[in-house]
Amino acid sequence: YLGNSRHTGMGSNISATEPPSVNFILERGSVYNYPNPVENGMTYFRYKALQEAEVTISIFDLVGDRIDSFKVQDVVAGVDNEVQWNAGALETGVYIVKVEASAPNGLNDHVLFKMAVVR
Repeated sequence: YLGNSRHTGMGSNISATEPPSVNFILERGSVYNYPNPVENGMTYFRYKALQEAEVTISIFDLVGDRIDSFKVQDVVAGVDNEVQWNAGALETGVYIVKVEASAPNGLNDHVLFKMAVVR
């Protein structure tokens, strides 16, 4: 907890504010691909959705052009979800992966990470 605290006068009267509410759909640290670097053309995207959500995975080159994008079916909340993707058409290089999640309550979330492809 890294809340704001302030001294309220002489003595030891210290009050702290409540931590800010954080509304994530995707659990930080659980969103990645393996193997990374991708060597044989196939890779797996793994993520954990903390609540029911629609998940879309997009792959971009470093210029920002979208290479591929797809919606993931059958997302299960609270467990590691995994989807296989064929990276065989990609050239050797570094790519940006964007995992987006949209919950039925209107909350949106995304995580960006780098993926390397080696031929």
